[in-house]
Amino acid sequence: MADLLQFVNSALHSGQTVDVYLNRTPQIGDGATDIVASLHLKLHGRASILGRQFAGEVEIVMPDLSSSGTCRVVFNGQVADGCAYQTNGSQLKIRFPGAEITLMRGDKSWTWVGLDRPPVWIGIWPTSAGLVEEDLGGGPDLTGLE
Repeated sequence: MADLLQFVNSALHSGQTVDVYLNRTPQIGDGATDIVASLHLKLHGRASILGRQFAGEVEIVMPDLSSSGTCRVVFNGQVADGCAYQTNGSQLKIRFPGAEITLMRGDKSWTWVGLDRPPVWIGIWPTSAGLVEEDLGGGPDLTGLE
């Protein structure tokens, strides 16, 4: 089933601030959840990597709760209707023109947004929630997420 709520941290809700992580590195930025609903998810964030500033947003609009089909994706302002998607356990994979976006709830209820071009995993964690890894300077185990 493609209920977007099953692929994000259950503590996330619309209008909430989040911390942003890159792969397993410490926190690199922040952002917010604009919309968190069963059929509509919109996130935006910004990060600093090696002194370079990055910003982006992703919006996913599902037509229904089917486990596969097509949906609408807005990625950094680029709108794509008819994007094929498929759920696979804890992952939702969406084919966006020129890339694949993966949304998943990972270990310890992390929300992960993965891109295959370039290959990167962006970790999202509610700012208000305690996170031991944040204090230790590490991140979650991404082994096997390829």
